[in-house]
Amino acid sequence: MKLNLGAGNFPLKGFINIDKKKLPGIDRILEIKDKLDYPDGSIDEIYMGHFIEHLEVDDAVNLLKDCLRVLKKEGKIIITIPDFEKIFQQFNFSTANKMIMNRNIPEEINPSKIEEHHKSLWTNYYLEDILRKLNFKDVITLEDCPYLTAKVNWQSIIEAKK
Repeated sequence: MKLNLGAGNFPLKGFINIDKKKLPGIDRILEIKDKLDYPDGSIDEIYMGHFIEHLEVDDAVNLLKDCLRVLKKEGKIIITIPDFEKIFQQFNFSTANKMIMNRNIPEEINPSKIEEHHKSLWTNYYLEDILRKLNFKDVITLEDCPYLTAKVNWQSIIEAKK
């Protein structure tokens, strides 16, 4: 069983697509920052594409803990984030601030047209550190991921296993 948490407008084939809004392709409506209602060790894979930045950091960490709980042994999680360090290096402060806070973003750098504002900032190193502290193993940065809806140079893709 595979979960796509915070699927939004990007449901994935072969996954249970979960979001808090009823959108085309969404299989389950669930406030994802709440505890996942799956048994311990029941999930093979979890994907979160540009989702955790829409949660407060504490809520995101609690969700990651719960992801670890529901993953099977050797199950994996893949998370894509807008990487604030990359954004900051690439753009001037004003543009980076608008991008991170999701206000007045040009369509070419916001293909998902996300409706809700970001609530937390993430970097590759910060997310990797949190995953390791939560006892995920084999935490690595990926160059690519087959689930990406947008391939942009300001995001990071992190994979980890239970």
